[in-house]
This record gives sequence, structure tokens and C-alpha cells, in this order.
Amino acid sequence: MRVRTAYAVGKLGRGRARLTTLLSAALGLAAVGCAPRTAPPLVTLHALEDAPAAPRTCVAQVIVSQPDALRGICTPLGPRLGLIQVRNAADWARLAQAVPGLGPPPDWRTSILVGLACWAGTPVDGGWPVHIASVRAQDGAGLMEATFRAGTYLPDGVVYVETAHVRGVDAVLAVDVNGATFYPE
Repeated sequence: MRVRTAYAVGKLGRGRARLTTLLSAALGLAAVGCAPRTAPPLVTLHALEDAPAAPRTCVAQVIVSQPDALRGICTPLGPRLGLIQVRNAADWARLAQAVPGLGPPPDWRTSILVGLACWAGTPVDGGWPVHIASVRAQDGAGLMEATFRAGTYLPDGVVYVETAHVRGVDAVLAVDVNGATFYPE
């Protein structure tokens, strides 16, 4: 199969086509800083499932009564759950404003903060609705394994959040909740 260029279909003259090609190449080199880039490592779900659990510290459970500020920080995993990933001080400030009582921020050079938010409401049985069991890490990619407690919830708008500082993870790529896997964008 041949690739058709603007010159081949007669849209540009020969000199104009060369100029366009040179400008495109120059802009492309300027955009990448003339440094060769390596492709990020490919991590499969199977590799993440077999990966060791990353070290976690500062696990916190917080009840949030003002959930609107939290929605802008979360990646939805469905109508009742959201993934929280905080990788820098600016995002930490937004999260700390929405969720007071999280404790100190992690060391951004080695850790990120991950969390799971639950919008189901207050559990009638008084239990905590979500729990982060582990975060598995492989080449900076993470798989969060979590549980959601089934039961009856009061539709009072209260949000339950569990967070943890995790080392060796740059981004959570998949979340397994009670055996159902979600892929946040």
C-alpha cells in the first residue's frame, strides 16, 4: 500500500511540498528536543497480577461531607466508586482542601497517594464500605486490589475515602474491586 502525500495528489507544488516537509520535520525535532525517546515499557494485566505488592504507608480513612470538591480529583470507576491518584504538591493541595485529615503528604520523589472514594452513602451496618487490600507494582504501573462491602446504604450523600502512600508506582492502570476490573482513563 502506498502512502499518498499532498504533493502526490496535486494539492501542493513541488517547492511548497518540500517547505512543508522541512517545517514539519523542524517542528517535530523541536518538540522532542532532538533527544531520542524510548517507548514506555509494556505492562500486561497478567504481569501486574503477578507483581509484588508495593510498600504502603500512611493509610487513612476519612468521611467527606462535601463530595462536590472531591469529584474533580477522582476518576470515576462507576456510579459509586472513584479512583484518586495524587502525584504532586498542587494536586495534594486540591485533595487536602476537599478531604481534610489525610495527614502529611508523601515524598513525591518516591511515592504517590492513591485512594478509593465511595459515593454509596452511609452503611447501615456501620462498617467501612471500601478497603484498599494492596497495590501491585510493575515498572511504575500499578494494579489496585480493593473491596467494596455489599449491603444497605443510606442515600445521605456522605463519601467514604481510603487512601495510602505507595512507593514504586507512577500510575494506577487497573483497579480490581471484588473481582471486577476497571481501567481508569
